[in-house]
Amino acid sequence: MTNSRKRRLDGMRVTRTRMSGVLRLLIYSMFVSASLMVTAHASDAIANQTKPTLAELLEGTILHNKVSDILRGEKVTVAAPETTRREMAAGIACLIPPGRSASLELFQSSDAIMPEEYRDTSGPIDPANPEAGLAALEFGEGGGAEVKRYLTAEPGWEISLSSEEIAGFRALEPEAGEELAAVEAELRRMLAERVRSYHLRGLAGIADFDRGKDGKSSASQDLRDSTVASKGMQKQMPTAYRALMAYPMPVKGINGKSLYFWTRARALGRTLFMLNQRFTADDDGGSIVVDRQFYATQFFAAGQTLMAIMPVQEGTLFFYVHHSFVDRWKGLGTGPKRQIGRTMINKIVRQVADEYGLCEGS
Repeated sequence: MTNSRKRRLDGMRVTRTRMSGVLRLLIYSMFVSASLMVTAHASDAIANQTKPTLAELLEGTILHNKVSDILRGEKVTVAAPETTRREMAAGIACLIPPGRSASLELFQSSDAIMPEEYRDTSGPIDPANPEAGLAALEFGEGGGAEVKRYLTAEPGWEISLSSEEIAGFRALEPEAGEELAAVEAELRRMLAERVRSYHLRGLAGIADFDRGKDGKSSASQDLRDSTVASKGMQKQMPTAYRALMAYPMPVKGINGKSLYFWTRARALGRTLFMLNQRFTADDDGGSIVVDRQFYATQFFAAGQTLMAIMPVQEGTLFFYVHHSFVDRWKGLGTGPKRQIGRTMINKIVRQVADEYGLCEGS
């Protein structure tokens, strides 16, 4: 065999060896890729199987008889439990189909969750220095009528104030033309104290309202009862529930966070101020946003909004319910007033859902 032929044969063997190696590598890569795809699909299937079905999730809750309606893609009305005759509650729920984004990120800011027609302005508050965040708070247009109410404040229903807060406004003796500035300064001071007290003591730090001959009313107790009545939250997000009830005490195993803000709203020709704590958290059962209105100057004693997304095998359940406490409604005529109020709350909830695009395309 000549040297040239020998070199050609050796070259062919090397080429075949290289091609064989490349082929083996290609086949191996295809096998690994296929294995990873199978593993991924299997993992997804296993992960989906670990999620509850919608029926399992809603068993024993106020939505247990709405499963078929939700699965049909309907936006169902939630008949939330009301713990007292002063409470009005309403909500909606829907199923977000697989593949569609399900997030509560939109509500993790210092904007009031209310229809645009009522919402005026708001601002963030640092609870360690509430005065700074409240420095921009003012009555705005038409504040003159409200100023007179504060300067002549007394126990009752016109403005929701504690006995000490009433005394603080009554003690003001502003010069002519300085009434607005004096009342706004005292209001900012008062609201800062309420923020500081709630931040340090939670529900126990909310001062009772002096209702005169009707005694005291407790927004603290209203909010506590409303939270305890949230059986679905207790069942599906127990850690988040404990964190909300224990606030401001830390609870192990929760990555929740809180932000504070004030809101100025307009309703029935009057200016309303509110203090809110917004609590957000992820739990094993899903994600939650709780907007706690722990003070309002009038119309209602307190309020609490709960939003949650919970993964199920059929998609993601979205749940939104709002509670308001109006302790002025007592005695004769309470029934019709409550019915009107509940109709209004239902309307507001649906307005919010439409404006924010909740359940859109469900």
